[in-house]
This record gives sequence, structure tokens and C-alpha cells, in this order.
Amino acid sequence: MKRRVRSGARCAGAPAWTALLTALIVCGAAFGPAGSRAAERTWVLVTSPNFTVVSDAGEQRAARTAWQFEQVRAVLQRLWPWARIATGKPVVIFAARDETTMKRLVPSFWEVKGGVRPAGVFVGGPDRYYIAVRTDIDEPDSLQANPYFASYWSFVYITLESSFQRELPMWLGRGLSDLFANTIVREKDLQVGRVVPWHLQTLSEGVRLRLPAVLAADRESRQARREDESRLYDASAWALVHYLAFGEAGANLSKLNRFLELVWNGRDVNASLVEVYGPIDRLDETVRTYVGRTLYTYKLLGLDVNVSVDGFTKRPVSAAESLADRAMLHAVMRRPAEARQLAKEAATADPALPIPAEVEGMLNDLDGQKDAALAAYTRAGELQSKNFYSYYRRAQLLWQPTLERAALEQIAGELERAITLNSNWAPGYSYLADVRVDLGDAETALGLAKRAVSLDPGASYHRMSAARALAQLSRLDEALKEAERAVALARTPEDRQRAEQLVASVQRRQK
Repeated sequence: MKRRVRSGARCAGAPAWTALLTALIVCGAAFGPAGSRAAERTWVLVTSPNFTVVSDAGEQRAARTAWQFEQVRAVLQRLWPWARIATGKPVVIFAARDETTMKRLVPSFWEVKGGVRPAGVFVGGPDRYYIAVRTDIDEPDSLQANPYFASYWSFVYITLESSFQRELPMWLGRGLSDLFANTIVREKDLQVGRVVPWHLQTLSEGVRLRLPAVLAADRESRQARREDESRLYDASAWALVHYLAFGEAGANLSKLNRFLELVWNGRDVNASLVEVYGPIDRLDETVRTYVGRTLYTYKLLGLDVNVSVDGFTKRPVSAAESLADRAMLHAVMRRPAEARQLAKEAATADPALPIPAEVEGMLNDLDGQKDAALAAYTRAGELQSKNFYSYYRRAQLLWQPTLERAALEQIAGELERAITLNSNWAPGYSYLADVRVDLGDAETALGLAKRAVSLDPGASYHRMSAARALAQLSRLDEALKEAERAVALARTPEDRQRAEQLVASVQRRQK
């Protein structure tokens, strides 16, 4: 079963991560003793260029897990060379030795009688994306789905979100994620585009949605809200994207890249689809015929030889670190009992470790205890936290509607520390840009806002930061264009309202 996640952040107010659609629907029961028992095992840390793996399965399995995810990322970069393959936040993978460890990491699935027992789980946190996978799963045969489907799906989805200047239509985002989530990484090659068994079964049991209905649906449609209709919708979207990629005996792949590049450059999605694949009615009929076949094409790709396990950093993890890492995972999963118990054990084992304070900060944030959260993040900073989010969130919690210059400088210092620790964190740059505008340093602010836009071109807030800086520099025509762009990119009524207010403000200054 796939899980979906949206990523995002804002520079003021409640922590944006509370709005994330995570990979888990968490139940409330505690699972405390198992977490303590897991600490008896030896854990290792493997760091590859784009992933960090924490594992109790040994160095070799941990390294292979990192290598597999690097290969999936490399496939996306190879097929979409124009795209920005980045997530904005680190990706941490917990590579579980077996089902016992997996159960301790994500216990909510085992608390439901007869529920899913996943081999892979993805959850979005404020500081990182977290993935938990079992390492004792055999390679699937040609009729089975990738056991890490849910994890790959979410990784592909957030990559897509970071690559395009606007939110993709639902059919394209889901369809592409489904297509690449079933990638199988083998010793000598990768299989991309293998059939997703449950989609094929759904299509065989019912009637495929016609193309106009697939293209028209959005996140407010019943196809997104109702479980019975979403199954058919997802299967129909997957079938469409599978044809766009591998139809015509695999000859369509170059067309898909052309289509996506047009969309990436800001062209209308449906117009681009017609330009590349022809009229909608003819495409609909072609996809209908494609779905009725019994044999589907997929693509074999060679491995990226530049991704070598030999270059990964490997080291043992202390008992305190292991406890703290798992405490953070449980905090993000909203399991406060386990998180606090593990954090307490970690702090006892190593009082200088900052992660327990970070855990407490996140849990207090979830409870709406802002003063306690601020104190916890301050403590993490005093312990020399290496987590960018501790400083970013502290800067948010220090914000007040009216602040003296010294207080603004303090907030700026926290944000500078955050973007030093994570130079890909777009919200840190745009928030710092706003603070620099308030400090009267619009030139610096504009550079920061442009950096935020380059990292996350689809976010409305970063455009507003650029507009504010431009307005302070009296470059009002440019400011208005950025503010209008912010309106176009707004994904929520609140974002749209703020952007429209900024447009009106700039227009008044132009008169």
C-alpha cells in the first residue's frame, strides 16, 4: 500500500511540519520496553553522498541499503537531467535487521490486528525525511512489487515537488511516483517501470477512467477523497503514465522527457500533452488499447558506476546515539511515550548529546507548548546541535510582531546558523531575507530570497520574500511581478490571501 507525503515549511506561526501528510497513521499505545531491548544490539552508521543509514543489520547491509537508494536517485537524474534532484532536507534511513526491529521502529502497524506489516515506511519530519526498511527481504520475482514501494514512492514524490515550479496535477504526480516506486535495484542493473500488481488487478476488475476524467481530477475531487474511487483513479493514472513512458514498444520514453521538460519550463500541462502525444481523444483510445494488453514493457538500465560502496563513510554508533536517533523517529511519528523514554536513556548515557533536547523541542511543539519548545531548542543549541532545524525553529519561536534591532539580529544569527548547517534549506533563506528587510538591508535580503527561489521554485512564500526586498529597493515593477507570481503559486487560501495583500501593497506604492 502506498503512502503519500507533502513537504513544506513557512517562516512564521505554528511549525509547518504539523501539516505534513505522513506515511503513518499512528495509534496511541506505548511500546516502551521493546525500545530499550533494541539498544542491546550494535548499530552502525553509513553515510553516502545523499543518504544516511542507521542500522542494526551490520555494516554490509547498511551500505547496500544506501547504495540501493543512491541508484534510484541516479536513475531519476539520468532520465531527467534538467530536473533538480534534491529534497531540501536530509534523508535518514533506518535499515532494520528483521521484522522484530521493524516492529520496534514503527510499532503502530503491529498494533492493528490483521493490519499491514510493511517492509518499507516513509515519514516526513520537520528536520529530515525518515525511511524505515527491512533488510531481510528477498528480491521479488517478476510478478511481485518492490517491497520498498512505499519508501521509493514518497522519495520520488518529494523529488518531483522540488523539481517543478508549480504543483503537478494529481494524475502526473501520482502516476510518475507509482511508475518509479516499483524500480528494482539488482546487482548488475535496475528494472524501471515494472507493472504494479494491484493497479493491474484494479483495471482488470473495473473500467478504466477515461482520460478527460483523469486529467480533470484534483486534490479536492472525490477521486482523491474516497478510498473506493481513489483506487481506480490511481490505477488509471498509473496506466496513462506507463503508456507515456513505455508505450509503443518503449519508444515513448523520449516523448515523456520532452513533455516533462515543457512542464518544467512552465508550459500548460494539458497543452504540452497534446503537443507531444497528440489529441486527447486519440490518446485516450490508445491508452485504452494499451491497458487491455497482457504484456507490459519496462526498461533495464545499467547501474551508476560512480556510486560505490567503497566511498561511503561507515562507523559504529554508540548506545546513546542509537537511542537518540530512534527517539527522534518516534517523536516525528508522534509517539511521545517511546520518544521521551528513549531520549531519557540517551541523555543518561551521554549528557552532552543534543538530540534528546531536540526531541523534547519537537514534542513540545506538537503539544503547542511554545515556551517549553523554545527552552528545549535553546538547550540543543547550547549543546552544539548539528541539526539545522533546531536553530530555524528557535528563530521562529523568538519572533514577535514588533522587535527591537537587537532581537532581529539575534533571529538573523539563528537563521544564519541554520543555513550554514543545511545550505539547501529554502525556508531558512526566505525567512532570513524577511529579517534582513526589517533590518534595512534589502540588497542582502534579495540575494537570500533568490537563493530560496532557486532551491524551491514552486513555493509562494519565497517569491513574496523577493517581492518585499525588491519593493524596499524601489524596484516596484519587479516586485509586482514576483508578488503576482506568488499569487499564482499559492497552494492554500492563506497563502493566496497574503500574496494578494502584497500585490495590493506594491500597487499602492506605484501610484
